[in-house]
Amino acid sequence: MSGFHPTRIPVFTTLANEFAVFDRWFASVPASTQPNRFYVHSATSHGATSNVRKDLIRGFPQKTIFDSLDENGLSFGIYYQSIPATLFFSSLRKLKNIFKFHNYALKFKSHAAEGKLPNYVVVEQRWYDVPFGLANDDHPSHDVAEGQKFVKEVYEILRASPQWKEMAFLITYDEHGGFYDHVPTPVTGVPSPDGIVGPDPFYFRFDRLGVRVPTFLISPWIDRGTGKCLIICLCENFVLHAYGDSFPPILSGIRILPPFDVLMSFSFPRKSCCL
Repeated sequence: MSGFHPTRIPVFTTLANEFAVFDRWFASVPASTQPNRFYVHSATSHGATSNVRKDLIRGFPQKTIFDSLDENGLSFGIYYQSIPATLFFSSLRKLKNIFKFHNYALKFKSHAAEGKLPNYVVVEQRWYDVPFGLANDDHPSHDVAEGQKFVKEVYEILRASPQWKEMAFLITYDEHGGFYDHVPTPVTGVPSPDGIVGPDPFYFRFDRLGVRVPTFLISPWIDRGTGKCLIICLCENFVLHAYGDSFPPILSGIRILPPFDVLMSFSFPRKSCCL
C-alpha cells in the first residue's frame, strides 16, 4: 500500500497536526458513493447499496437531518459547486427549501464574512471539470492539489468569519476508493438503522461498516495534535461545519456517535493556524 507523502498534501498535514484526526472512522456501508452520502444526512441509505440512476432521479423518502433541524427551529444551508447530491432526498425538493441552496462561489464567502451562516452547513465539492474550475473532490483521476486548495479555501473563509469561535468543521469522505487497509472493517455488533434489506443478489442487511476513511475535526476549541481518537462511527458526515449552543437528538442512527465535545479541551478558543 502506498500513499501521498505529507509534503504532497500540506493542507491535510497541517490540519492533522493542528487539530483532531480520527483513526477509526469508517464509512457507513461497504458500498459506493451515494449510499454512504445518504447515511451522512439521514443515518440510513433506505436500502440502497449502489448508485442506481432511476432511484436517484425518483428521490429517497427517508427523514433527514435537515427535516429534524427544521422541526427544531434550527437553520441549515447547502453550498454547492455542482448539482447538489442532497437533492436525491425527496424532502429537500420541496419548494420551501429552495432558498436553502446557495451557489458556493457566489455566497459562501460573503455569508461567512457577514456572520450569516446557518446553524448547520454542508459544503459540496465540484464533481467534474468545468470551464470555470477543475474537479476538487479527490476522486481518481482528479488532481488532489485541487482538493487541497478547496479545503484550504473553506478553512480560511471560516477562520475569518465572526462565527468562527462557535464552529466545528468536519472533513471526511464517503468511501476510500477500494485501496488495501491493514485496519479491518467492523463486521459485528453493527445494528441495522431501519431493518430494510438491500436488493438482490446480496440482500445486504446493513449490519456491518464500510472501509476506513480520513476524517478531521477542526475547531478553535481543539488542542493541537489531538490524534488517534479511537472512535468507530456508524454515521459519517460529509464536508460540513456546524455551530450553535446545542443540537437536539436528530436521528436515531446518529445517537450512536460519541459526542465531539470530549475533544473540545479548551475553556476559551485558541488562536488558530494559518494554512
